[in-house]
Amino acid sequence: MAHLQVPNDLDVIGVTIPGAPGIILGNNQDIAWGATNLAPDVQDLYLEELYPRDRSRYRVGNSWETLEERNETLMIRGAQPEFVKVRSTRHGPVLQDLGAHLPVLRWTLLDNEEAYPHANQQTV
Repeated sequence: MAHLQVPNDLDVIGVTIPGAPGIILGNNQDIAWGATNLAPDVQDLYLEELYPRDRSRYRVGNSWETLEERNETLMIRGAQPEFVKVRSTRHGPVLQDLGAHLPVLRWTLLDNEEAYPHANQQTV
């Protein structure tokens, strides 16, 4: 919260982001302004069906595609790195193995590897 005043020029109150040059959401004596849609729905869960005799394949329509697999390193402050195998479908990474099905996370952040090349590389 901030209240900015300049005599005979500015009198505005509202919220700001540290380092931003002004009030992002707020009001003055004449108008008020705000924002909507601050938490858009950008994630979906899919339940992928595994091929009964080959758990490395999943159903896509009337055919079967191979799961992608990659190894990732989890860097943990003060501890040794941990290594995990991440499996993915065309919709995104597998969250858990539920036997005949796999819940998969579809998230818009993961859509553009070029825009977010380090989206999966964080130190915990």
